[in-house]
Amino acid sequence: MCRSTRQHSQNSAILTCRRRWRRVATTGASLIDTYIAVTNRVLRAAPKALHIGMHLCRGNRGGHWHAEGSYEDVAERLFNALDIPFYFLEYDTPRAGTFTPLRFVPKHKSVVLGLISSKTPDSGR
Repeated sequence: MCRSTRQHSQNSAILTCRRRWRRVATTGASLIDTYIAVTNRVLRAAPKALHIGMHLCRGNRGGHWHAEGSYEDVAERLFNALDIPFYFLEYDTPRAGTFTPLRFVPKHKSVVLGLISSKTPDSGR
């Protein structure tokens, strides 16, 4: 039986991308509450013994990424209102911004930082 899983979420990372919201009347920050409510509803149906984490993915398919921007605009709500106990955050390129949004992570939650990129030929040097 699976006891731990990771939700791969490009949606939450895309909500940090202001470039994507220039052409519409809303912002990623205004959509985060709906995203959190829907995700929490799904999580409530999961078995209690299952530990669910979330990978906030900025996307990489064939070297093309989908989002850029700091977690700052969504961090407080994402870390505190989303019923996820641990997160995997991409900090392997300057697209992620600074570490300052991590101040919103509550003490009972964990974060794994992805600091080395697998997307560049010089990874690990």
